[in-house]
Amino acid sequence: MNRKIIKEFVARGCLLLALTIGARGAIAEEREQLEQITVTPDQEPSSLETAPPLGYHIDRKTMDRIPGSGSDPLRAMQALPGVTVNDDTSADPAIRGSRPEDNSYFVDFLPAGYLFHAGGTVSVFNTQLVESFDYLPAAYGAEYHGGTGAVIDTRLRDPRSDEFTTTIDVSVLQAGVLLEGPVSAGHSFYLAGRMSYMDLILEDIVEDNEDGIEFVQFPRYTDYQGKYLWQMHNGSRLRLQATGASDEMEVTLDSDSDTAQQEPVLIGTHSNDTAYHSQGIVWESSPGIRETTLASGHMSSETRAQAAAAGDWAVETDTWFAKGRWTQSLGSKHLLALGGEVSRLKVDYDISFRDTGCTEFDVDCSYTDADQLNSDAQVEVTSEQLYIEDNWYPNQKLAITAGLSGQHEDYLDETFIEPRLRIEYSQQDEWTYSAGFGRYHQMPSLIQVEKVFGNPQLSHFDATHYVAGIEHIGMDGWEWKSELYYKVIDNLVSSDPVTRYNNSGEGKAAGVELFLRKIRTDRWSGWLSLALSKAERTDTATGERFPFEYDQPVAVTLVGNYHINGNWEVGAKWWYHSGAPYTPIIGSTEDTEREERYRPVYGDINSERMPDYHRLDLRLSRRFSDKTTAYVELINAYGKKNVSGYEYNADYSDRDPIYQLPMLISFGVTSSF
Repeated sequence: MNRKIIKEFVARGCLLLALTIGARGAIAEEREQLEQITVTPDQEPSSLETAPPLGYHIDRKTMDRIPGSGSDPLRAMQALPGVTVNDDTSADPAIRGSRPEDNSYFVDFLPAGYLFHAGGTVSVFNTQLVESFDYLPAAYGAEYHGGTGAVIDTRLRDPRSDEFTTTIDVSVLQAGVLLEGPVSAGHSFYLAGRMSYMDLILEDIVEDNEDGIEFVQFPRYTDYQGKYLWQMHNGSRLRLQATGASDEMEVTLDSDSDTAQQEPVLIGTHSNDTAYHSQGIVWESSPGIRETTLASGHMSSETRAQAAAAGDWAVETDTWFAKGRWTQSLGSKHLLALGGEVSRLKVDYDISFRDTGCTEFDVDCSYTDADQLNSDAQVEVTSEQLYIEDNWYPNQKLAITAGLSGQHEDYLDETFIEPRLRIEYSQQDEWTYSAGFGRYHQMPSLIQVEKVFGNPQLSHFDATHYVAGIEHIGMDGWEWKSELYYKVIDNLVSSDPVTRYNNSGEGKAAGVELFLRKIRTDRWSGWLSLALSKAERTDTATGERFPFEYDQPVAVTLVGNYHINGNWEVGAKWWYHSGAPYTPIIGSTEDTEREERYRPVYGDINSERMPDYHRLDLRLSRRFSDKTTAYVELINAYGKKNVSGYEYNADYSDRDPIYQLPMLISFGVTSSF
């Protein structure tokens, strides 16, 4: 533990607040269910063959084998091209110059309040239920709206219909149980729940009052998923689904710590309790020339947090939504898709906080020096989206997908028409050339447009994606894919001395990526992911240009698995990426209003970089039977001391590095009966 944890706690708490009452994050956005991919024990499906245009399809079996992920399928996404993270403790992905909160997440048509526990440590879904996910980094179709980053579309599998099964899943962090099976002919269900116990483990490891920090409640979480499936005689399907999660944590900061001298208002108790619950119903017509999907649901969330004397907040949200999709084949050359969504978001909040008003364009963000603001109100936002998309197949080699998405929301009262275009050309069933373009808009978080804490006159920010790619599927399980992309982001939110916020920020990102994969046809499999990129931000009000917070010019991931026999498998993953940029503190000045307090003097934004990052993870798995498996992982096998930041003494005259995960052993056991 270190002094940085308090500042990160407050920052993450504010971010959670912004996300919780963000209209984009709370409004349900889903897409049609993908064709099911059948996975056999001795063969892997090709991720490129089943991938959507300009994207990646990753099945659960592939995700489950990636060393260092603890069999967490969404955390395994870090090994894909274009995905960057700056801290081992967080799996929230920043993708191609966009922040993690700019991504859009979809789970079986129904919304998830958040995808990761404990600030990004582990995903909220039982690993036994995730079947696959589509990773769409750019230029995705017209059905997606509300975000300017990437799309991560997760599919949870159907319940078993052959026999009733109980599955117990135990790992170093948590334990879970999954009950599933048939109810009657055509009817089946599952119900899963998990609870963490890492707080009990940390109690015996972490010393109280280290660096002036004492844990009252170590991070603790729970989650659940439920699905009831009715497969009708005519081929239609009706799904009732429910998901939920909760997280809690509480620490205290001692007055003797350096952090307390730097930020006196942070002395005291810091707590954060958050939870969400989602319920929905989805009906899918039988597959054929004409297909229809309808969904409706409700999601509620609640966050209660305190940041010592800096303030506290309570936020409750309710979202109701209805959406539909209709597809129709028009002869042999056209597939027409129409769809839309209506959602209603209601937010009740009571906030009293020393809000710094900082954005990614600011570095001098002192809670002690900020004004105390108070707001107690209710906000309602109604959003509508309609889209049309035509998939045109002029011949067997060429596919052109053109679409338009129209959106409106009544809080900022803005309307957008967004064009989308994708082109694919196949040659000899082995080579595929593709290109895409798309416009996307995203509403700022409601904390930034709220009447007291924000600026209600802000506009949505927008991004334009350009991408071109080439794929090749070769012999003996070899395949590769490369993409060249360029992204322009306008109207980003930056701080303003008069209106608190304005839209003077801009961003650009460009890069080339390579994904080379060997599917297991005998004993070994693996992949190489290579990304060369540049991402930057510009404040047009000041003319200042600097690297994006998640800019990593070089990123390499090597994954390899060797199938020793039918029961044993070993694997390794090696990561390397350029050091993340940070803003240096180059001096300090005495605070004239508070004795023995110093204020930092910052250098240029993100003008220096952490040391380059690299890490090796190893994995050994054993299948004892068809129903019992186990694994053990060695995290950071050669003990590399990767730096995630620096902590400074009280007068900022000296600093120490903050190291990421040391060498650790992780394990997990799954058994069904």
